[in-house]
Amino acid sequence: MDLFHGACAIHFAGNGAPEAFTPFVRIVNSYNASRAVRLDVGFMRGVCSNGMIFAEQVAKIRASHTAEGISRLKISQPFGNMGGLVSQFSSALAAVRAVNVSPDQASEIVRQVIGWPNLPERATDRRRDDLTAMEMDLKDRRDRYFAELGSNAYAVFIIVTDLASHPPVVRSFLRGRPALERAAGAWLRSFVAATKCSAFSVDGHTRDLSLAS
Repeated sequence: MDLFHGACAIHFAGNGAPEAFTPFVRIVNSYNASRAVRLDVGFMRGVCSNGMIFAEQVAKIRASHTAEGISRLKISQPFGNMGGLVSQFSSALAAVRAVNVSPDQASEIVRQVIGWPNLPERATDRRRDDLTAMEMDLKDRRDRYFAELGSNAYAVFIIVTDLASHPPVVRSFLRGRPALERAAGAWLRSFVAATKCSAFSVDGHTRDLSLAS
């Protein structure tokens, strides 16, 4: 379940046009008590409702799945400083806006982050059609966001969040929205960390993604 505050839009100026993002808290639970309750924090882009999880498990809640357990609910890891989290997110957006990325580089990064389906050597016609549809979908999103935001890593980030929040309707693409939104947030953090290295290059970062997958 996601909880939003309708009046809590945050405007990030960065190095480009101002963008409004709304923070949200995702409550993750399990129906059979196999997983502890947890809270994740995400941000959603106001223009198109593209979302991502930026901070995973900002609070862990300890409670047994009974009425008595809920009444004795304890937070073992308290919620962190939201102001600091917003500042980190703002800095991350500024960092990705400053990195130029070519269309081909953008597409490859998105494939690695999203987890593009492979085409087996003896692929069926259906599988080939699915992959063709996904590639056309990716190109459409890439061209649209590059035209809107420029040829930079911020546009790549928005493409990733767009695919996470609005996955392509393709039969062989089975990843769900929560997993994709976590992948979007994890990539943003890893990309910003990579840019701080003196030997950073977009191609090198893409190779690292490929090796990690």
